Amino acid sequence: MNASNSTLLHFLSNNCPPGPIENGTLRAEVERLKIKIATLRKQLGECEELLGKHEIVLSSTRRIPLDVLGLIFSFVLPDCSSEAQWKELTNYSLVCKTWHQAVHGAYSFTSQLRVHQDIPEILGHLLFSPRTPT
Repeated sequence: MNASNSTLLHFLSNNCPPGPIENGTLRAEVERLKIKIATLRKQLGECEELLGKHEIVLSSTRRIPLDVLGLIFSFVLPDCSSEAQWKELTNYSLVCKTWHQAVHGAYSFTSQLRVHQDIPEILGHLLFSPRTPT
């Protein structure tokens, strides 16, 4: 037991105010404890952040098989018949590599691919139009 603790215990056991020497000892201990608490809070924050990152990596959603994930996307966007739905699907495929693979591996999406009627005309124009020198 250090001097600060014995001083603290002495004054906790009676109702006497501390004298100037005890007062200085107790105030120094208060400051030391505040610094220690601040250090521990910082360490706690760092540990909580690291814990959160570990939990993200270990998340069960990361282990969903691609075919199951593809089925989920199929239920969310069953027909992809509009341009807005295709854009939404494209956004899903940009989330991460796994989602990209699931979106592009889902049969219902690739089997419903539709080519806009102007695409052949545009491609023909691009491929067969005379090039002008620059």
